[in-house]
Amino acid sequence: MPLFNRNLFYFPISIILFFLTSFVMSLTEKSSFFDIFFEIISAFGTVGLSRGITPELSIVGKIVIIIVMLAGKIGLFTLAVAMGEEAKGNGYHFPEVNLMI
Repeated sequence: MPLFNRNLFYFPISIILFFLTSFVMSLTEKSSFFDIFFEIISAFGTVGLSRGITPELSIVGKIVIIIVMLAGKIGLFTLAVAMGEEAKGNGYHFPEVNLMI
């Protein structure tokens, strides 16, 4: 029995990541919440869009954006696979046949 259902893992972890990073960045940055949240969503999606606040981010804000970009690039699927159980077997077997040549 797996430790958790992988299908139910991606969405809640993404939402938690978005809100946790937006909370940290709203404490450390002077920009509006919309601009900060847009930067976080764009970094997670690795789409390259920006509201123009990236150069003005503090060191903490830049590190948070880097971590979110890395999480978006590697993906939550890789994280779920890394945390999941290993397969018990390969799921197939070869038939044994004696052939006369």
